Amino acid sequence: MQQSKTYSENIRELIERVSPSFVPTCTKHPENTVTWTCKTCNDQLICEQCRRTGEHAGHSLEDTNTTYQSQVNYLKTAKKNIDRINAKFLIASDENQNEENEIRSQFEKLKDVYYKENETILMRLKDEENQLEEYEQGERKTINFSKEADQRLYEVEAIEELTELEQKMEYLEQEKKSVQERLEAKFKERDSIAAQQLEALQKELEAKKQAITDKQEGLEVNENIFQRVCDKFKEVTETHANNCRESITSFVKSFGEINAKITEADNGLATVELLQDLCSHINHSRGKLEDVSNESFVVGIPNICYTPDGQGSFGHFTLHPAEEETVSFNLHREAQKGWCIENISGVGGQRIDVISRKRGGKECYLDILDLKGNLHNSHKLSAKSAEAVRFVCGVGEELAATCCENEISLINIQTGNVEASQKLNREEEAWQIAYNSVTNEIVIGLVGTNELRVYNEKLDIMRSVEMQDTLRAPIITICPW
Repeated sequence: MQQSKTYSENIRELIERVSPSFVPTCTKHPENTVTWTCKTCNDQLICEQCRRTGEHAGHSLEDTNTTYQSQVNYLKTAKKNIDRINAKFLIASDENQNEENEIRSQFEKLKDVYYKENETILMRLKDEENQLEEYEQGERKTINFSKEADQRLYEVEAIEELTELEQKMEYLEQEKKSVQERLEAKFKERDSIAAQQLEALQKELEAKKQAITDKQEGLEVNENIFQRVCDKFKEVTETHANNCRESITSFVKSFGEINAKITEADNGLATVELLQDLCSHINHSRGKLEDVSNESFVVGIPNICYTPDGQGSFGHFTLHPAEEETVSFNLHREAQKGWCIENISGVGGQRIDVISRKRGGKECYLDILDLKGNLHNSHKLSAKSAEAVRFVCGVGEELAATCCENEISLINIQTGNVEASQKLNREEEAWQIAYNSVTNEIVIGLVGTNELRVYNEKLDIMRSVEMQDTLRAPIITICPW
């Protein structure tokens, strides 16, 4: 299908119709002249046959004469508007031309003024340049004169300084000769004195060498004596440990028999008599027990004796200082029924560390007291090792070392936190623990492997000492000497 014509093409076609020689015909039916304009099809010109065929059914149709007249009126109106705008444009163009001529005239005048002022400034700059050249020439003459004067003055001063230096050098040369003469005399005197002193020092050195040789011989003798004393001390210590074990075994056996009797006895005179027998046995055994040098009893605490209370719990103990009155302690928790003191340790005469345990249970505490029985800190030990904790010793001012059958631990006495711990082998069984404040070492006795093991304060193993077969339950002490 042929596309519809544009609006401008339709106008051009209408204008051509005005010409007497042009007769518009239909594009589809050339034998017919156009009589209608279809507004719906963009002002397409159609004939009567096109309208009747129904191709433009329902479209907006207009008579060609009407369309022509409306287009002529539109063109007339447009021409009037163009003529009015053109008149305004001509007026504005004349005004712009006048303004352009005025601007050009003003520009020419300004250019003339600029050229004149430029010539005046150039003349002034040339005059100033000439004056500067004259001034520079005068300055050069002055500077040259000053340089010549300074040069002459410098030469005069240099000559004077050279003369003065020559005089000083002559004086210093004379002084040098004089000093050399005096020094030669002094050096001769000093050399003589130094030779005498050196000879005396050599004699003194020979005497000291002889004295050192004599002392070395004496030290060798002392070393032999010290070795014999150590051997004797070891023999006495082993004998002493055997006696202590025998005394403790006898005491425990007797206490068991008496305790059994107390259980069977009534509350009458028989109980009193049995308790008197127990006290008598304790007093009889004290002579041997006081000889025991256990770290737990000796360091700062000369003697600690346990006495049972009325309920059969070991919660009460007595302190016998060397120069003070006897002090009795009654630990509140330990004095209750079912609690007992597992181990006790004195630290440098400042505090007492106590391990207390409830019989038949897992509760276990570390109590820190002073020498007057005042409780400062109390920490519950972990349930994991509570059943096995058996020994304690103080380590410095802030730590306490505890040991059980298979583990040794360092506990902070202020917070109760475990600072370090060390597991023991299955065949090793800890029996006692002690602290050497001189070497800062911790010593434990191991029954399973029959040895003494030494740790540092970080629980690193330092060394081990194998014990004799007879020492199965060592009681450890630290001798500060």
